[in-house]
Amino acid sequence: ATNTTTTTDDPPKKKFKKHHQPNSKSNSNSLKENHPFPRGTPGLLVTCPTGKEKYCTREIFSLLDDVCTTSSTTAAATSTKKNSSLSSRLSQELSDLRDANTNPNAVRRFKLHRSIGTNGIVFIQFNETGLPPPLEVVLTILNDAIKAKSCKARWITRIIPVETSCPSDIEAIRKTAEKIVDKHFSLPEKKDDNIKGKKKFFAVDYQHRACSRKLDRMEVINAFANKISQPAYVVNLKTPDRTILVEVIKNNCFVCVVRDYQKLLKFNLQRLVEREIENED
Repeated sequence: ATNTTTTTDDPPKKKFKKHHQPNSKSNSNSLKENHPFPRGTPGLLVTCPTGKEKYCTREIFSLLDDVCTTSSTTAAATSTKKNSSLSSRLSQELSDLRDANTNPNAVRRFKLHRSIGTNGIVFIQFNETGLPPPLEVVLTILNDAIKAKSCKARWITRIIPVETSCPSDIEAIRKTAEKIVDKHFSLPEKKDDNIKGKKKFFAVDYQHRACSRKLDRMEVINAFANKISQPAYVVNLKTPDRTILVEVIKNNCFVCVVRDYQKLLKFNLQRLVEREIENED
C-alpha cells in the first residue's frame, strides 16, 4: 500500500467582514459620545430606505441649497426683505455648513444625527432659535417640488418637521403635550388662522419605530387630545386644520403641529411629485 498525500496550492479563504459593521459601530459610538442627542431642539426627521442614509443626508442639504438658489433672485430685488427671507437665512446656514471644515470658528447651525435608534431615518438638528421654523422649511421644499413637478431627491421619502422632543415615557409626553396644546390650541383663536367656518378641526397622528418602552397607542394620543378644549376643537381625521405629529423612535419622542398634512400626503416628497405628474396626464 502506498501512502498518498494530497496538497493544494489554493490560498486559505479570506474571511470578509460585512463592510458596514466596523464603520457603523465606530460612527455610532462617536456620535453618542461627541454629539449627545439634544432633546427639546427643533429640526427635521428625514426618512429613506434602509442603508441609504448617507445619500439621504446629501439630498436633504442639496434640497436646502436649491431652495436658497431658486429664491435668491427675488430676495435680492427687495433688500429689506432679504435679511429676513427664508432663502437668505437658509443660504447663510448652508454657507456656514460648508465652511465648517476649513474654518474651526464656523458655527454649525445645522447638526446631523444619523444614529437616533433605528435605520432609515436621520435627524437634522436646528441649533439656533433665529433659524426659520422647521415646518416653514418643509412646506417650502414640498411646494417647490409640486410647482416643478419633479423630485431632485431619489432616496428621501418623507420630511417631517420637529418642533420639540422628549423622552419616550408617558409622563414626559404628557408634559410636552401640555406645552404644545397651550401654544397651538389656546383660546380665543387668532384671526389669521385657517379655520373652516366656526369649527376647528384637529387630529393626532402617532407613529412609532423600534420603541424601547412599551407605550399604549391610545394613551399617547389621549395625552394630547384630552388637553385640547372640546367642542371648540373637533376631532377630524380626514380633513384636519391642524395635525399633531407624534413620532416615537426608540427612547425619543418627536412632536410638531402642522397644517395641510393630509393634503400634502403626509409630507411624502415622492408621492407628491407622482400625484402632480398623474394629474397633468
